[in-house]
Amino acid sequence: MGTVEQGNCMVCGKKDVCPIERTYFRYDLECECHSPKHFEIVWHCPTCIPQQPTETKVVFKTSDLLRIADNGIAICHKTEWIDIGNGSYQNKVIGALFKDGKDGKPYYLDAISFNGNIGGRFTDGMAKTKSGETITSRQYVKTFPFRPKSFEIDVIDYRWKDKEETQLDENGDWWTHDIKDETQLKEVFEYYDKK
Repeated sequence: MGTVEQGNCMVCGKKDVCPIERTYFRYDLECECHSPKHFEIVWHCPTCIPQQPTETKVVFKTSDLLRIADNGIAICHKTEWIDIGNGSYQNKVIGALFKDGKDGKPYYLDAISFNGNIGGRFTDGMAKTKSGETITSRQYVKTFPFRPKSFEIDVIDYRWKDKEETQLDENGDWWTHDIKDETQLKEVFEYYDKK
């Protein structure tokens, strides 16, 4: 005969729930505290709906943590960030990872690499969707630990005589870009949150 577990519900706070249920939230991260991958357990009443924890504590060997840093994987620990002035912070592990403010949401500068039909590949820019929405090369990091990944998005380049964009000019210095195939963005926003 099986064992019935009793405990406190982490969702509603009810004490001495019997039977209590548990839901596992698993993460693709090898650690010393679980085997083989990290997970968190949320104990809850049978009627409560468990939510992923807002925080998790992970135990690493120091040598493994240094290996992670050497491989360019950011874990978003407070010691990874340096204040570069004007309220901006840069990640020491991944130089193209920034956040606005100490508690700001981190974003990766090169999440999208645009591939223009005239000018070739570029980052640090933007392109428009058919509906007029602006998509930039920098996007918010969805989860940590984070390994940088860039997605190539095809764009149609337009060269203008000036920034008023009233006259196309094949030698113009003012450029705009339209996304050629918006289905390419699906993979981007599975990996990143939209900035």
